Amino acid sequence: MALSISQTATGTDYEIIEEGIHKATCVKVIDVGSHPNPFNDGKLQRQVVIVWEFPEVLMELEKDGITSTVPRVMSKTFTLSLHEKSNLYKTLKGWRGKSFTPEELKCFDLFTVVGTGCQLQLVHEVSQKDGRTYANIGAIVPLPKADWITAERVQTYSIDDDGLAGVPVDCYPWIVDKLEASAEIMALREAGPAIDPAVDPLPF
Repeated sequence: MALSISQTATGTDYEIIEEGIHKATCVKVIDVGSHPNPFNDGKLQRQVVIVWEFPEVLMELEKDGITSTVPRVMSKTFTLSLHEKSNLYKTLKGWRGKSFTPEELKCFDLFTVVGTGCQLQLVHEVSQKDGRTYANIGAIVPLPKADWITAERVQTYSIDDDGLAGVPVDCYPWIVDKLEASAEIMALREAGPAIDPAVDPLPF
């Protein structure tokens, strides 16, 4: 299973993560399908969500009456493109610490970054919409493989490969909602389940 790209192609408040350089591990790459881009006349653009875990920045989380200590996480949504001006291209280039080869630009499997380590520089910025301060990713740079910290659980999803049956319902609710609102998933649900003659023979 792969998520290939080309050059052309929760309501709970927590204390924000401190500014500075943090070790991180990529724990999720989720294909969330195509959505209208309000800055490009509503044109549909394929998007992907990347989630990083901060193994050295912990928080208390209560679920079903049980309190656990878990790593903090941060996500970012990208247009699924390796165009040299795209944010995903710039992020991956900084993450890898090297440029892409011509062969990689033709078809790069984004799932290969899952489980890899990096260093994220976080900066605090005030939102013009609500006046709140958020921690955003200012830069991403490589982390020596010897310093990677393995995540307990990683997750990937591709609409093309996994379809409706593989929709990651156990992922963060906002990611599932975004995926369900994609043009691809709505089309698949509208088309209905495919009929397998071996399992559901036609009545004639």
